[in-house]
Amino acid sequence: MEKEDKILVLRAVIGVLSGIISFILVKDEIGSLIVPLMAYAFSIGIVYGLIKNVGLTKWDLLGRGVSILFASWLLIFVILYNV
Repeated sequence: MEKEDKILVLRAVIGVLSGIISFILVKDEIGSLIVPLMAYAFSIGIVYGLIKNVGLTKWDLLGRGVSILFASWLLIFVILYNV
């Protein structure tokens, strides 16, 4: 698996987990909306820690997979909310 693929899969998994946590915190609107931002910050640390030996660019660290993280968060949150 290439480093780009690892970053995308990692951020998708973090997005799914943050969607579940947001659904649990649905009573607290502010907390529910802060969870994906905290997940993004958490994913930066995880990506830097796991893949730093390969040579990350700023795009890999800060940009790659962010849309996947937020899309997976939103999809899981909406699916759980409507069930």
